[in-house]
Amino acid sequence: MRDLSLHLMDILRNCVDAGSSKVSIGLKADRDDDVLTITVDDDGRGIDPGIANCVKDPFVTTRKTRKVGLGLPLLADSARMSGGSLELVSKEKGTLVKALFSISHIDRPPLGDIGATVAGIIGAETDIRWILTFDNCNKIFSLDTDDIKKRTEGMDFSQPVIIAWIKDYVNEGLKFVFGGVLNEISC
Repeated sequence: MRDLSLHLMDILRNCVDAGSSKVSIGLKADRDDDVLTITVDDDGRGIDPGIANCVKDPFVTTRKTRKVGLGLPLLADSARMSGGSLELVSKEKGTLVKALFSISHIDRPPLGDIGATVAGIIGAETDIRWILTFDNCNKIFSLDTDDIKKRTEGMDFSQPVIIAWIKDYVNEGLKFVFGGVLNEISC
């Protein structure tokens, strides 16, 4: 995949497919340790322990519609190629995916359009509580769809005007936390 937002979209679709009602997304940059961490933590069905140990294999999938599962193996490869790693923790209820990347590594994929990814999934899956946090060790930005629903008196998140607002708000949060150029993370 060309950028991290596409990897993120794939993981978020997995959360939806797992029947999640709450998904937490984190993006943290620690310049001192040269680490970009992306986390996705959901409360869905989780992954069978026998499968969880094999998810980095593209020929292991729980899907019935096809015999390959490329999302997590591709994310693992992107992380590994940029000096990082992928960790998957299947809990009694839910799954935690944690991908680490070296910020300065030449092979780290760019962030991509995180705002469009987040706004798209929120607009498509309005019954899920989405919590987003950006952290650079100095500044923090967060978005919680429950808070937005209260402030908008339950407006429909699938409305194009709301999706556009969420996209812009998330991208402004990225700029606030990580700096002016979204693909050049700095702390």
